[in-house]
Amino acid sequence: QKPKIRGFHVPNWIGGSVEKDNKGKDIKGGSGRGSLTDIPVPSIKKPENPGSMPNAEPAGNSLTPTTTEPTPTDGQPSSCLEIPLPPDGPLQDIGAGVSVIEHNSPHDTHPEESDRESLDGAAFPPEVPGQAPTSPSPQLEEIDPRLQELEQDPPSWRVLASSETLKNLSKKETKRQEVINELFATEHAHVRMLSVLQWVFAKPLEREEILSSLDLETIFPSLEEIIDMHYNFYESLKKLRVSDNYVVKKISPTLLNRFGGPEGEWFQKLTARFCSYQTYALDQIKQRQKKDPRFNFFIQEAESKPQCRRLQLKDIIPTEMQRLTKYPLLLENIAKNTEEKEEKESIQQSAECCRKILNHVNEEVKTMGNMLVRTP
Repeated sequence: QKPKIRGFHVPNWIGGSVEKDNKGKDIKGGSGRGSLTDIPVPSIKKPENPGSMPNAEPAGNSLTPTTTEPTPTDGQPSSCLEIPLPPDGPLQDIGAGVSVIEHNSPHDTHPEESDRESLDGAAFPPEVPGQAPTSPSPQLEEIDPRLQELEQDPPSWRVLASSETLKNLSKKETKRQEVINELFATEHAHVRMLSVLQWVFAKPLEREEILSSLDLETIFPSLEEIIDMHYNFYESLKKLRVSDNYVVKKISPTLLNRFGGPEGEWFQKLTARFCSYQTYALDQIKQRQKKDPRFNFFIQEAESKPQCRRLQLKDIIPTEMQRLTKYPLLLENIAKNTEEKEEKESIQQSAECCRKILNHVNEEVKTMGNMLVRTP
């Protein structure tokens, strides 16, 4: 049964926000693993040194995820996420909802690339005369330089590695490098799409005072922190590729630093918060568009920007949930094609950390879904 929520203002129990200080990022609230019944998200101190390596525990068997992922036509989020067993063959997409955001191979034609327009050109078309003067339109100088940088897809490792190096690689090592390249390329695409969410939607909505700070924090909870985490991971992979001349030798420390230890816990907390609000956020956007002409006009204008690549806001918001399902399968395929025993085990450990994060997010999404259900 769909949630029935009156009005747009958020009830007190759901209006938490993430606060930051100069020494680190603390989320105000209780302690421990926490539950969405006590929003804001429980407190966890963001570590200053993310170098610790975790001992991954087996993922719990209490959760059996099911797949009901959103599609660009209905905008409804999935109640939980599912990872299929790793196939023996090439990687396959998980879910169909917003799979246009990520592609299986850097050599495939990316659906969202079909109508790309460079930010260096006329990225934002002039406003049509007679349109509402209060309707915001992001200006080029207001776009994050990172988003402009991310508009250009990274070259494949095969283009950058020397021909002599490529000739000397075994079939298994070549496959390993292909999967590592896919992890890098799809992380690039994901950071770009999250940046679109921030710079084409969230920031203009705040600047033009179309939505209150509380509304924005509810629809885009912890978005800036999540972008920073994904961007830092992307940069780490980028530096690793360069230092190894685009044939990555040892990737396990980078993976463990992202998904394990205190950094992994921080990642889990914020992604659970963002994903658990998804159903509520999509419902509020839909209701607001019906009732608020100015908000509706803004959304239509923003969705027409080339940065959105023909995707609507309801298609972009679920991408974080989609991304979480990708990590375990990608990491397991890297491990499967890794010869060195210690490296292989460390990558498998990172994959298990990703599964634990996904299971936790699933539970929080379910909890929030139960809280939003209202009897007639």
